[in-house]
Amino acid sequence: MNDSAEARLRRLLGGDHLASLRKRLRQRFERAPLDTSVESFRIAKLTAEEHATLASLLGRRQRYSNSLQVDVHLIDAAFQNSGVATSLRDALEQLDGPIRHLATTRFQSRTLWSDAIKGCSRQRSNCAAVQRRCCNACPRTASHVRSWLPTCWGMLMHSTGAGERQPWCWQFGVRLSR
Repeated sequence: MNDSAEARLRRLLGGDHLASLRKRLRQRFERAPLDTSVESFRIAKLTAEEHATLASLLGRRQRYSNSLQVDVHLIDAAFQNSGVATSLRDALEQLDGPIRHLATTRFQSRTLWSDAIKGCSRQRSNCAAVQRRCCNACPRTASHVRSWLPTCWGMLMHSTGAGERQPWCWQFGVRLSR
């Protein structure tokens, strides 16, 4: 993006006075269900300035109310037509960095932990390999993995059924990864 487009984007949606609005808009994208896109939503508790900003992007009158129905496709079209961004999401990412889709992150984390627990077998060497894999894949939780995985392995091996304790360990791992 060139400097003039970046400056126009900052005038449209940037600045500290719109930081709260950007945060709430980002949360809509972060909290979208898995495999769906954000199409429209109602945003409440708007200040007059926040309402005016969204109304101008939607092409609506700037008559103040504390909530507004947001059609994401209209805002995307406005950004594309102005040449400052390809979409609302793109504009938010340009201003404040990447948006993490929480449902995808949770799914990936659950898959990782589920695979780790499945990998714990009766051989301690296999458990160590799983421990290395988890620590490399998720460095933020490496110390937790190192402390609980051997205990979890021991519980798995001393349970009466082959996978009796797996759900507990899997849930514990998912809680640690959040």
